[in-house]
Amino acid sequence: MGLSGTLPPHLGNLSFLAYFNITNNTFHGPLPEELSHLRRLQYFSGRGNFFEGEIPPWLASLPRLKYLFLNANGFSGTIPESICNVSTLQTLDLSKNQLAGTILPLIFNIPLLKIINLSNNQLSGAMPSSVFSESPLLDIDLSSNSLSGVLPQNICGNLPNLQGLFLSSNQFSGEIPSSLSECRQLQVLDLSLNNFSGTIPRELGNLTMLKELYLGMGNLTGEIPSEIGNLQNLQVLSLTNSSLSGPIPLAIFNISTIQVITMAINLLTGTLPSSFGFSMPNLMQLFLGVNNLTGPIPSSLSNCSQLTCLDLTFNSFSGSIPSSLGKLEYLQWLHLGANNLTSEPSSDGLSIITALGNCRYLRRIDLGQNKLNAFLPSSIGNLSSNLKELNMPNSKLVGGIPSEISNLSGLILFSVGDNKLSGRIPTTIAGISEVQALDLQDNKLQGPIPEDICNLPSLAFLDLSSNRLDGSIPFCIGNLTSLRELHLDSNRFTGIIPDSLWNINNILMLNISTNLLSGNLSLGVGNLKAVTVLDLSGNQLSGEIPNSIENLQNMLNFSLSHNTFQVIFPNHLEIW
Repeated sequence: MGLSGTLPPHLGNLSFLAYFNITNNTFHGPLPEELSHLRRLQYFSGRGNFFEGEIPPWLASLPRLKYLFLNANGFSGTIPESICNVSTLQTLDLSKNQLAGTILPLIFNIPLLKIINLSNNQLSGAMPSSVFSESPLLDIDLSSNSLSGVLPQNICGNLPNLQGLFLSSNQFSGEIPSSLSECRQLQVLDLSLNNFSGTIPRELGNLTMLKELYLGMGNLTGEIPSEIGNLQNLQVLSLTNSSLSGPIPLAIFNISTIQVITMAINLLTGTLPSSFGFSMPNLMQLFLGVNNLTGPIPSSLSNCSQLTCLDLTFNSFSGSIPSSLGKLEYLQWLHLGANNLTSEPSSDGLSIITALGNCRYLRRIDLGQNKLNAFLPSSIGNLSSNLKELNMPNSKLVGGIPSEISNLSGLILFSVGDNKLSGRIPTTIAGISEVQALDLQDNKLQGPIPEDICNLPSLAFLDLSSNRLDGSIPFCIGNLTSLRELHLDSNRFTGIIPDSLWNINNILMLNISTNLLSGNLSLGVGNLKAVTVLDLSGNQLSGEIPNSIENLQNMLNFSLSHNTFQVIFPNHLEIW
C-alpha cells in the first residue's frame, strides 16, 4: 500500500484481530510491545519492510499464532528463546535479516512446525540432532547461513512425514547419510553449496516421491549411481560443479518427468545415447558443459520438444551439429562452443544457422571454438528477432559477413573474431542498432571502416584489430560516446588520428598501434581522463608530446614507441 512510518501502539487495542498483513511497505523502527495484547492473532506478516532492533520476546504472549513472517527486514541480534514457547506455530520465516548467533535447538521442538526459514542471516553453530526429533515436521529450510558440522546418521528416524529438507549454502561436511532414504515422503532435497565429501549414496534411489534433488557445488566424488534412475517422479536433478566422474547412467535418460538436468563442471566421460530424447518429453534445460564427454550430439535430441536451454560447451563432442536441433521451437539458449564440432555438408554454408531460423524464441547462440569450416549464410537474417548473443569466434569461418546481418536488430553481442572472414564490413552493420560488443578481430577483412558503424549508439566494445582494413579512421567514431574499448591496431590505416577520438571521455582502452598513421598528437588526448591503456606505437606520428597528457592520471599502460616524436619524456610523465 506504500505505507510508511512506525506502527502505532494503539493497534494492540484490536483485541479480536486474527489476521494482520502489512507486507511490502516501508514501516520502520521496532515492533511495538502493545501488539502482545492481540491474543487472538493467528497470522502476522511484516515481511518486506524496514523494521529493526531485536526479534521481540513478547511474541511468546500470542497463544494462537500459527504463521509468523518477519523476513526481509533489518532485525538484528539473536533469536529469542521465548519464541520456542509458541506451541501453535506452524510457519516461522526470519530470513533475510541480520540475525546472528547460534541456532536455538528448541526451535525444532515446536510440535506443529511445518516450515522454518532462517536463510540469508549470519547464524552459526553445528546442526543439533534435535532438529530432526519432531515427527509432525514437514519442511526444514536452513539454507544460506553459516551452519557447519555433519548430518546425524539417524536423520530421518523421527521424521517419517518430512517433505522438504533445505540445507543449501552452509558449511556442512562429512558424507551424505544413506539413512536419508528413510524419509520416504521427501519431495525436495537440497544439500548444494556445502562441503559434503564422498560419493552419492545409492540409497537415495529409494526416495520414489522425490521431485527435486540438488547435490551440486560441493566436494562429491565417484560415479553417479544408476539407482538415481529409479526416481521416476524426479523433475530437477542438479549435480553441478563437483568432481563426479564416469559415464552418466542411461537410466537417468528414461525419467519421463525430468525437466532440468544440470551436471556441468564435473569430470564426466562417455557418450550420449543415440536414443537421447525419446523418453524425456518434458525436458526443458540440459546443462552438461565443462566435462569430458565425447562422441556425436544425438540428432534425437530434437524429440525433447520442450527444450529451452542446451549447454554442451567445453567437452570433446565431435561430428557435425545436427540440423534437427532446428525443430526445437522453444529453444532459447544453444551453447555448443569449445568442442570439435563441424558443420553438416551444405552448399548453403553453415547449415545449423539456416535450421535455427525455425526457433523464434532463440536468444543466445554459442558455436565458438569449433571446426565449422563453413561460411555464414544469408539465412543468418532469418534468425529470431529475440536473438541477443551470436558468439562464433575461432571456428574456422570463411567467406564474408552477410549483409542480412542487419535483420538482427536486437543483437547485443556479435563475435566472429579469430576466423578467416574476408571482404568488407557490410554497410548494413548499422542495422544491429542495439549491439554493445562487436568483435571482428583477427580476420582478413579489407577496405575502409564504413561510416555506418558510427550509427551504433550503444556500442561499448569494438575490436577490428589484426585485419587488412585501410583508409582513414572515420571522424564520426568520436560520436560513439558509449565506447569503453576501441581496438583498431594491426591494420593499414593512414592519415591523421581524428581529433574526435579524444572526445570519447569515458573510454578505458584505446589501441590504434601498428598502422600507418601520421601527423602530430593533438592536445585533445588529455580529455581521456578515464583511459587506462593507450597504445599509439608502431605508426608514423611526429612532433612533440603534448603537455595535456598530464591529465591521464588513471594510465596503466602507455606506449608511443616506434614513432618519430621529437620529445619522448617530458617531465610531467612522472605523474605515472
